[in-house]
Parts: sequence; C-alpha cells; structure tokens
Amino acid sequence: MASNPAGWERVQALLDEAPDGMVLSNAYSTAWAARVGSFPDAVDWLRRNQWPDGSWGGRIESPYDRTVSTLAAVVALAELPGHEHAVTQGCDYLRGHGEQWRGREAKTLAFDLIVPVLADEARTLGLDVPLFDGLSAVRDGKLRMFPRALINAQPTTLLYSFEAVRPMFGDDFDRFVSCDGSMAGSPSASVGAWLASGEPTVEKYLRAVRNPDGGFPEFHPLDVFSQAWTLHNFQRAGLLDGDDHLPVLRRLEDLLRVGETVGFSTFFPLPDPDSTAMCLNVLLDEGRAVGDLLDLLLEFEGDDCFLTYPFERQASVTPNARVLQALSHRGDHYRKQVDKTVDYLIGQRKEGAWWRDKWHLSVYYATANTVFGLSRVADSRTTWPLTGQWLIDTQHADGSWGLGGGNAEETAYAVLALNALAAHVSVPARVWLDAEAYLAAHLDDTSHPELWIGKGLYTPINVTRSAIVAGHARATDLISRL
Repeated sequence: MASNPAGWERVQALLDEAPDGMVLSNAYSTAWAARVGSFPDAVDWLRRNQWPDGSWGGRIESPYDRTVSTLAAVVALAELPGHEHAVTQGCDYLRGHGEQWRGREAKTLAFDLIVPVLADEARTLGLDVPLFDGLSAVRDGKLRMFPRALINAQPTTLLYSFEAVRPMFGDDFDRFVSCDGSMAGSPSASVGAWLASGEPTVEKYLRAVRNPDGGFPEFHPLDVFSQAWTLHNFQRAGLLDGDDHLPVLRRLEDLLRVGETVGFSTFFPLPDPDSTAMCLNVLLDEGRAVGDLLDLLLEFEGDDCFLTYPFERQASVTPNARVLQALSHRGDHYRKQVDKTVDYLIGQRKEGAWWRDKWHLSVYYATANTVFGLSRVADSRTTWPLTGQWLIDTQHADGSWGLGGGNAEETAYAVLALNALAAHVSVPARVWLDAEAYLAAHLDDTSHPELWIGKGLYTPINVTRSAIVAGHARATDLISRL
C-alpha cells in the first residue's frame, strides 16, 4: 500500500464514507416516494429513468425487478396529471413482459406480497395491467404463516414490506416506527407508514434519506452492512494496513457485545446470521478476541442449515457460507454445525462448480463467498479445480466477468475467488493481466449496475467500490509475482 498512494486514498475515502452506507437510488423506492406530494424530485427522477421499452428498474434487465418497479412507477405516475404517455408505455411493457418472471431466478424480496397489491391499485386507477394469475393465493399463503397476534406484538420481516401489508397491522402500528422515523430502515415501507398516518417523523426521515439526484434508496441506513462488508473486501486483498479502520472495528465489536446478534442496519429490527457472522469474521481476522461470541450464531441454527429470518421459506447460500467461515475459527468446538453447513453448501452447488444466492444477482458473488467459507475446511467433496476452471472459462474477452457483458463488481468477486483457490488452481497469467486492466479502467466509476436484491435491485455503492478496489489490488499484487 505504501507504494500505491492513490490506492490508499481510495481505501481511506471508502472507510470514511462507510458509516451510513450510501445506497444509490432505485426505481421501486423512488416510485413510492413519488406518492408523497412533497417530493416532486422523485417524480422527475422517474421520468428521467424510464427505459426506452417503457419499463423501470435496474440497468441489467431482471424480470422480477422490472415487473415490480414498473408496476410501482405506473401507479405513482397515474395518480398525478401530465404523465399519461409514460404510464401508457409502462403498461404496454407490463402487458408484453409482465409474465416473464415466472420460473426465473433472482426473485426480488416480497414480490408475492407487493405485486398483487400494486396490480389492484393499478386496475382501480383504470390501468390495463396483467392479472398476475395465482399471485394473490401465494400472497395469502405467505401471510398465513405469520400469526396475527405475533405481527402486532413484535417485529417481523413484514415490517420491511409494510407498504404492501398495512391491513395486517393494528391502528398502533406506529410503535414499530424506529427512532430515526423509518419503518425497518426502508424508504418504501416508510412511505406506506406515512400514507397511513401522516406521521411527521416519518416524513422527516424521508426528507433526510432522499439522494441528491432526487431518487430514493432501497435502504437507509445500511451502516452495519456497509462497514462490515467494506472491511471484509479490503481484508481479502490485504488492504487494512495502519489504524484508520480501528474505529469501525470497535463499533462492530460494541454492537455485538451490547446488542449481541446484529442486523444489516442499526434500525432494522431483526438480527440475521449474515451480518452477525460477517462482523465476527472481520473482527477475528483482525485478531480481536471475540471467539467467545461465536455462540451468538447458534440462535439462527435450523435442522439442516442456518436460517436468515423466522418464517423463511428458502434458506440462502451466502449467509451459511459466512457462518461457516466464522465457526471454522473454532471448528472442533462447532463440529456438528460445521458439518451441517458444509453438507448444505455442497448440496447447493451447481454443475459441481458454482453457486447462486437470493441476495445478489451475480453467481460470482455467491461463488466467491462460498469459496471463502468452504476453503477453510477440509472436505473431500469440494471440487475446487472445477470451480477454478469455471471461473477461468467464463471470463469475457475484455477481462471482465458478469452480466450485461461484464462489470467491475462481478469481476472483482471472480478475482477474489480465484485468489482464494490459488492452492488448487493454476491460473494463466493472461487472466490476471486482463482482469487488472479492466478493473483499473473502472476504479473511479461512480455508477454501477444494480446487482443486489431487495424489493428492487440496488447498489450499495461503498460495498461495490470496495470490492472493485480490493479485486484490483489483489490482481495487481499477483501480477507483480509472475
């Protein structure tokens, strides 16, 4: 790092920016904010960000994201005068593409809860949108999983989708509003709360989280996630020299010791194993004496793997990989849990080589994080040469990896995964050279594809940029050793 002051400046800047965890605007959240009359900039954002085919959503077309984002946008704009053409284009898109999500990967969060509600609103407004056959029954089945008494007694994941499930709550739902004025740290859920109550603290929160471009993020704050993932990315590349990251380490340790398990945000009311394990991994890899806190992860243990939230219908790969990475620090003590998690991850492997997850569009993100966890344990079923060859074979001609012809974030994950497999895979020099050149050209990009999966796709910019900086640094270091 000392010989690369420009690289150090990037690391330092991202560490300084990590506290709140900036998330770039997305169409879904902005569409809900546009329904609050005091945010005309949100309407302008929607008009500027409609795609030529009439849809809204992330720049990499994902059917779930485009469907729910476009539906939210046409409902918001149809309630306002002067946007008839944009609404017509959006409805045309939905009629032509509104069923393409069926049977596809990368389902956005709460899709089954949100789409039936928005579709009903659209039809009430006289809009010609698809019927989305069968979704209402799926929605009803999911809601039946949550006892009504429980919903009104304690926080559940339904708070994150409050805009779509308001009738499930009693009149005193405002007691679930966080002290920052948000509903579960979600601007769209907070709009739902504001539309139901007009609570001034909620509108104050919305004003505070509006991005400079007039749009709204998927989450705010995203502080725990941003800090922990940024540090972890830098750790993978050996970029945490010096003491500048120590305040962040202390904060993460304090959160664990005071609040025990943690969630991805200070104001998200439910803890999860992904965030808790990531904090533990970062602290343990920096030599902090937090091994006594590993028992916290057992709160999330299920019969066959670790579960992210209560009532979760489908477990997920990367939280289990993260838990495995943490528990492997004391693998003998947690042998039962380690073996269980390894079994689960091996069972989720595709073609003997790669993984997919529900929190991120990229198979490279899922594969890299699974490699980070599984490579810490010895298991005869790991087929690392196949994983390494798959990574090498899927690199694009320009040195990148990933969707949309390739992008810097996915390229970074592929580089970090290959580096973690160095003992098992012989990587041709051209792979590192081409990857380094591609990442070098994108180190200072301020806009990146929305690859993270929320209710809409989103970009947590500090996490994305830290991955790119880390991937570039690791590729540069490996090239220097050729």
